[in-house]
Amino acid sequence: TDKNGKGFTPIGYSNVNAFLGNFDGLNNKISNLWIYNTKNEDQRLAFIGYLIGGSIKNLTISGEVKSTGTTPLGGLVNRIANSSVDNCINEIDITTNGKSYAIGGLVGWSDGDATITNSINRGNIITNGGYNGGIIAGNQGGTLTIDNCKNYGTIENNLGREGVGGIIGDIYGNAKKTIIKNSVNYGEIKIDSKENYELFAGGIFGRNKAELEIINSHNEGVININGTTSINVGGLVGLSTDKTIITNSYNIGEINSTSSGTTGNRVGGLIGLINYDDSTKISKIENSYNKGNINGGDRTGGILGAIFNNAKLIINRSYNTGTIINGKSDTDYNYVNSIETGGIIGQVWDGATMYILNSYNQGEIISNPKNINAHAGGIIYSIENNSNGNKKSNGYIINSYNKGKITAKNSAKGISGVDGISTISLNNVYNIGELDAPSKAELIAVYQTGEIKSADNIYYKEGLSPSNQEINATPLSENIMNSQSFVNTLNDNIKTIDLKEIDPLLDGYTLSKWKLGSNGYPTLDY
Repeated sequence: TDKNGKGFTPIGYSNVNAFLGNFDGLNNKISNLWIYNTKNEDQRLAFIGYLIGGSIKNLTISGEVKSTGTTPLGGLVNRIANSSVDNCINEIDITTNGKSYAIGGLVGWSDGDATITNSINRGNIITNGGYNGGIIAGNQGGTLTIDNCKNYGTIENNLGREGVGGIIGDIYGNAKKTIIKNSVNYGEIKIDSKENYELFAGGIFGRNKAELEIINSHNEGVININGTTSINVGGLVGLSTDKTIITNSYNIGEINSTSSGTTGNRVGGLIGLINYDDSTKISKIENSYNKGNINGGDRTGGILGAIFNNAKLIINRSYNTGTIINGKSDTDYNYVNSIETGGIIGQVWDGATMYILNSYNQGEIISNPKNINAHAGGIIYSIENNSNGNKKSNGYIINSYNKGKITAKNSAKGISGVDGISTISLNNVYNIGELDAPSKAELIAVYQTGEIKSADNIYYKEGLSPSNQEINATPLSENIMNSQSFVNTLNDNIKTIDLKEIDPLLDGYTLSKWKLGSNGYPTLDY
């Protein structure tokens, strides 16, 4: 269609006249599709408007969709319910000047059980709206499964409203579950918001509000965020407010996040923030890692920026090697009183419980902005109660280590800090990361009535201060820490640790053995 008028009228244009059949493109390509929307009554804009109980497969489509309105937009399909998309490629660019919502490269959104498999988005999205995703903008009902999908398109959002993700933007309404498998984002995510909206951005998923599983998936795209208020951004997931399971997944894309607002900026190599009030739902990150460099965020972690409320998370056999920098300039951080950065997690807060097993940080941490309190920890910066002081948090660090150098304007912790009425338990942990902090440099820091519940088999390189409380920490020379005998000691310690006795929740987990690494220091053998 030529670029005159409204262009192509979608198949299954409205809720009343939805497409109910099966469309097989027979591996053909439809080119030069043009859709131009200037009126909000023009709904369901895409090649197929509304697909109910049907399927579309084996089709490539290219062209352009433009809008000045606020309606949902998609490339291949606008809305699906109880339907499937398989082996399709979208090359349609979508541009909107209005505050549109639910804009997806391949699919706009779903409101029933749906699957999207073996499909690719190459189209770019430039928008002022919310709920943006390279594969699908969002889901508001049923179970959504995405398997073997890739996004190459850039997503540029100049408003920053709601969730933006390389694969999925947002989950809302009555969605039950989202499953993402074998999928990759290569596209850049850019948000530059001038309005007072909360921002949620992730290489895979922007904001999750239902049970979520991410399996064997990763992000390679750069994420650049600039906002005016609360920001939650992760290499994989920006914000999750329900049970989240991530396995065999990783991020290698760079993350840059700044805010000029008055509320927090949570940034994580994998997840920005986990926040839900249900201690029976156990989230997990296993066999996953971050290698992407991170710039910005007042609560920042190589794996997780922060965990709030009564949420519980187990991190097992996971690591960070990306460099974390908080402190490029004053203007990046004029919205906070302090910055808390951790090699694995920035902050455990407000009744949350955090378990770290068989994990490590090797990334350098630089937390050094001017005129702001800046702190950092090799594994966790701090485990803290809520602002009212009546909900303690708990942290467990077992069979783990930090090698990353820590530079902080105020205080640096080789392993972690604990504050208020909260507790920390440690076993078979070591730190060799250099600590550079003019105010205070400690292995484990304890503030107020924070409690080291247990600390066994803790080691650190000679010259580091252990803690302001008595703990069972052993200083070792560099020669000893570089030896096979230290590896043997760590492996012998494993035999004395009963995870089920530490917490019944850890029943069934095993502790990884140690070996001598290429640089001489012990490393986990997995």
